[in-house]
Amino acid sequence: MQRRCTQRLREEVGAILLHDWDPLGVRHVAGAANEYDGYVETICQMLVDGADVRKLGDHLHRLESDAMGLSSPTENAQVVANRLRMLVR
Repeated sequence: MQRRCTQRLREEVGAILLHDWDPLGVRHVAGAANEYDGYVETICQMLVDGADVRKLGDHLHRLESDAMGLSSPTENAQVVANRLRMLVR
C-alpha cells in the first residue's frame, strides 16, 4: 500500500511546524498562521516516503539556516522531527 499526502496529514504537519518548531517565533503573531506552509508539502512527502527522524531533523536545520538565514539553527529540530515522524507510524 502506497501512502499519500492527505489533507489531514498536511494540516497536522503545518500545525507542528507552527506550534512546535516555529524558529521565527511567530506562532502568536496575528496573520502568521501560514508562515511555514511553503514547507509542508516537502515534509509531508518526506514522511510518506519513509524519511527517518535524522533526515527530517537535518531538513529542518537546513530550512532554518539556508531558507531563513538563522545563524544558529534551533536545537528543537530533532524533537520536532520525532513528532513529525510519529504522524505516519
